[in-house]
Amino acid sequence: MRRLSRVLLIAIAGAGVFGCNDGVEVLDDLDFEVFVSQLHTPYVVGAEVNIGFRREDGGSVGGWGFWTRDEQVLQCNEQKPSTNTESIWHECHAIGPGETEIVIRDSSDSVRATRTIKVEQPDTILLIPAGRQRIQHDQTPVLRQEDPLLVLVGGTTTFEVEYRKDDHRLFGNGALTVYTDSDSLFAKNRRTYMFQNREWLSLSCLEPEAASVSLQVSKSSLGRLDLVPVGPGDIEQVIIEAEDTNGAEDGQHLYLLARAFDVDGHEIFAVDFDWDVDGTAETGEGDLFSYKYHDGTYANVSASAGPASDEIRIEMSGGWVTTSNNIGCATAAGSPSLAVLLSLLMAMGGLVFGKRYRI
Repeated sequence: MRRLSRVLLIAIAGAGVFGCNDGVEVLDDLDFEVFVSQLHTPYVVGAEVNIGFRREDGGSVGGWGFWTRDEQVLQCNEQKPSTNTESIWHECHAIGPGETEIVIRDSSDSVRATRTIKVEQPDTILLIPAGRQRIQHDQTPVLRQEDPLLVLVGGTTTFEVEYRKDDHRLFGNGALTVYTDSDSLFAKNRRTYMFQNREWLSLSCLEPEAASVSLQVSKSSLGRLDLVPVGPGDIEQVIIEAEDTNGAEDGQHLYLLARAFDVDGHEIFAVDFDWDVDGTAETGEGDLFSYKYHDGTYANVSASAGPASDEIRIEMSGGWVTTSNNIGCATAAGSPSLAVLLSLLMAMGGLVFGKRYRI
């Protein structure tokens, strides 16, 4: 998780810089944002989220708690068992569209803070190719659901799922339901935690048979993907794309992405490539090559699949093959390790959720 240690040091240095006028910081576990403790609402219907609070003066919140005014919008479980009295976390579930308040009371049952929570039903699902995201980050183009999706038989491809309502983002994961119309298609929604809660859709075409997958949130249809199975012989071109090295430091981990295309220029997903460096084959197959940047030390890196290949010259000091299907930390929501980490970061001066750090 590159740059994470630097982020934590910044968070420590900035302890106590930001706060609320009522003396209570209230935040969730959805995203990293430097120096800011906040709630990332509106939440998407069906999302599961941890919501926590602490006193800005660092005092104990033992015996404190909160509840929601409308449990048809947001439901929260009893607080997680913990010996830590500096912060309290609750597991919450976005139930239905609407607006409610969470009310925080102290040990004497006095109201100490309130926060408004919004929950919305999305009208759009965006699918972002996980491989291109490693290279282009927040500038990654989204997949056009109306276009046929070419998938290599036997391979797996992964997309990040983003929820939108009236073109603004809804936060949280655990909302997506997927249905397939064929046993030849394996579709799985996956969730990651730790440093950023995200939702992913992985697709595997098991047989050379056309199939489709429908996407739903809270029983409402939000699109369908039509998959077209292809074989290695359909690969006409391979292109390697490199992550921008502008401003990179020696030792920094960067990525190369290999992409495959058919004779008509349509991208073929779920392709695992063979890689070599200066003519020596690398171990493993995948669409990504992770390497350490090293100014002035050059190597020729190539990727091949089917009858096609491409080569790129980069500055590096060693690397390895990986895949965009490895999406990062998948620690279960509400696990002790997550709760401990959240409490630790709060104690350091607030979580730094919001900015995307690719892992």
